[in-house]
Amino acid sequence: MIIRKMIVVSLFVATTALAQDNIDVINLKNGDIIKGQIIENVINDYIKVELVGGSILTYKYDDIESIKVEKPATNTFGSGPRAKKNQPSATISVMRDCYNDGYKSGQSVSTGGPMMGGLAGGFFGGLIGWGVVYAVVGGGSPEPNTYELQDLDGTCKSDYREGYKQGAQKARKSSANIGGALGTLLLASLILNASTSTY
Repeated sequence: MIIRKMIVVSLFVATTALAQDNIDVINLKNGDIIKGQIIENVINDYIKVELVGGSILTYKYDDIESIKVEKPATNTFGSGPRAKKNQPSATISVMRDCYNDGYKSGQSVSTGGPMMGGLAGGFFGGLIGWGVVYAVVGGGSPEPNTYELQDLDGTCKSDYREGYKQGAQKARKSSANIGGALGTLLLASLILNASTSTY
C-alpha cells in the first residue's frame, strides 16, 4: 500500500515537472500575447496565468482569441531519423458557447416598444390589455443582425440564433410586464380617484 502511494506521488511529481516545462501562450483579441503558466482555468469563464516573474494575471474567456502550448527548445541527441528534435507548439482553440453569446446579445435588444405597448394595453384594457400585449410580444421571433452571424459555422449559427431569440423574448416580455403593470396601476388609481371624488 505504501509502495503504491509512493508510485502515485512519484508519477504526479514527474508529470507536474514535465508540465512545467511547457509554456502557455495566450493570444488576446486585442493583439496582446501573454506567456506563462496557466495556474487556474475555469472553462468558459476565466483563466489565471503566472508570468515568469511571479505576477499572476486573470483573463476572461471573452477576451481570449486562442491558447497555445509551446514546448521549450530541446537539444537534439544523436543524429538520423530517430534523433529527438524540437517539439512543435500545439494550439488549443477556445470553445465558444454560441447559445449564451446569442442569449447575451438578445438581452440587449431595445425594449422601449414593448414597454410602451404594455403601458397602453394596461391603461386602456386593464389586465386583459396587459395580457394581450404580453402574448403579442411573446409570439414574436426576433432575429440577430446579419453581421453577428457572418463568422459563425452552421451549428454555432443556429445555437446563436436560438439563444438570441430566447434572450430577446425574455427582455421584451419583462419590459411588457413592467409597462402593463404600470398601465394597470394607473388605470386602477384613476378609477379609485373617480369613485372617491363622487362622494
